[in-house]
Amino acid sequence: MRILTEAGTYRLVVDGDFSDIGDYNFRLLDVASAATLTLETEITGSLDPGKESDLYSFEGDGRTTRMLVAPTVVGSK
Repeated sequence: MRILTEAGTYRLVVDGDFSDIGDYNFRLLDVASAATLTLETEITGSLDPGKESDLYSFEGDGRTTRMLVAPTVVGSK
């Protein structure tokens, strides 16, 4: 994730890997709308596959490594 700190026009370039072809999707999300995540707190929920995302933010100091642990993922491929 990149935080854009200056006003202006930005360009997003999507580039394939060698000769791979296929569809792609992306969404540009406003981090200001993210729910604040409390570290060491379990979050539960469900998503409509391919149609929904949950967005969270948390504070960090830039030196500490954090890891996302998904103990139960139902219906994933």
